[in-house]
Amino acid sequence: MLMLSTNGSQYCHAWPNIEWEKMDEAASIWRRFCRNTTIPAVGFISREIKLNRLLWVLCFLGGIAGTVAITLTILEDSRSESMYINIEAPVPITEIQFPGIAICEINKISKHRAVELANKLSTVSNLGRDKLLNMTRLLGNLYDYSNVGAEDLQTLQDLLDQLDGGTSDEDMIRRLASLVTPCEDLLHNCTWNSISYSCTDLFQMRFTDSGLCCVFNYVRDTPEAAFLSSGNKAAVTGPIRKFMGAGAARGLSVSIVNNLSDYFYTSMASRGALLKLFLPTDFADMPSGSLKSKWLRYYPLDDPRAVELSFEFEDSLLCENCLPNCADTLYDTSTSYLEFHSGSDYLNSSRVHVFSGNGQAKYYKKRVATMWFESLSTVGGILSFIMGISIINLVELAVVCAKLWGSVDVLLEFLEVAIHTAVYLRQLYPESIFVARKKYGVAVFQAVHPEVAKYIQECLKAAGFHASKKQLKRLLVCFEADDIVADRYSVSKLL
Repeated sequence: MLMLSTNGSQYCHAWPNIEWEKMDEAASIWRRFCRNTTIPAVGFISREIKLNRLLWVLCFLGGIAGTVAITLTILEDSRSESMYINIEAPVPITEIQFPGIAICEINKISKHRAVELANKLSTVSNLGRDKLLNMTRLLGNLYDYSNVGAEDLQTLQDLLDQLDGGTSDEDMIRRLASLVTPCEDLLHNCTWNSISYSCTDLFQMRFTDSGLCCVFNYVRDTPEAAFLSSGNKAAVTGPIRKFMGAGAARGLSVSIVNNLSDYFYTSMASRGALLKLFLPTDFADMPSGSLKSKWLRYYPLDDPRAVELSFEFEDSLLCENCLPNCADTLYDTSTSYLEFHSGSDYLNSSRVHVFSGNGQAKYYKKRVATMWFESLSTVGGILSFIMGISIINLVELAVVCAKLWGSVDVLLEFLEVAIHTAVYLRQLYPESIFVARKKYGVAVFQAVHPEVAKYIQECLKAAGFHASKKQLKRLLVCFEADDIVADRYSVSKLL
């Protein structure tokens, strides 16, 4: 015996009413669109029999997948080669920014300044001055980041805390600045465009990738600039200096004096100073800025990737889709030197001239490889070639969607009723009946439950849900789409 009353009534009374007029209107709009549209496959999908319709659906979906795949491939290629460069007419050198110049002494801790620090530390410590002087060398770890002498580092940190009363970033920067050779001691006889200046008016102490250096024509505002260069005219951020012309007389000249007896802690096994050229608006740092270096080692390496850069290759930022800068200034440098005569007044000194030897600069213009309208035409061509779709079809589809927008609520109600119908019938019939129907066809389904039609009609009437034979057929067909012909035959027999 079949139990129908309890669960069946619950699901019957949950059915909402459907505005069948709007449903018929929406279906009519969609049928007219499928019948009259020029989009390939859509017309066949609406008119063909089931097997042919399935083939056209597969072709349509395959066309969409192929279009998306080809479009993504083209976009990826355009991103990887987004720019190309054209050679333009040369420009006067006076329109080019003079490079930022950083002069970095290899000696990072001045000996007599380290002695002064050791004398100050002796006032808060019972350790000997020689021991304290050796401990000040550990401040060089702020440059090379090696953890040498961890116990002494902790002792030195405690002494510095007692001496300074604080360990803020500003205190640490001031401590480094107090140990390095100041610009007024390192640099002399500074001239710009053949006009003599005090070196403190041209250079200021700023950070680079080599630590604190004496920097010229660096306009980037950084936190340390204010308190490192107080009272220094060069510290005021002003306009970027440009080349004044060609030749040494139109550039920067400066004398670098090395006091070899004052060397205490060096950043490399050498003596002298490093000269760095970079963009005035960029940080002087090779991994992240515009700074370039040609010097690796003086002997060949088996690994062409260079052992020195192994950590950079492994840990550096990888940005495959980063866009290049719109404008760059690249300085092609060449060097020449001449030794001073023996016995001259320039002992352990160098005279450096930075200038342009040419009155014109090469000008290369970056251009976008693919403009937005070219990308649009490419995508449109692919859609037209693979699927036969044009912009008119997209407009047509948009108009149809706009017309169907008012029927969205009705369509959702229809879907809700179809779901409730499916749940109701699952409650009505045991699972074995559905399996038998799949296996033996509609005849078994009808023979087992000939009273289904009468019960459904009574249930719908009790729930206040009025549907014609055609409308009820549409509901039952909706949830059994795997066998549409059988569903239609079944409902016709039931009703």
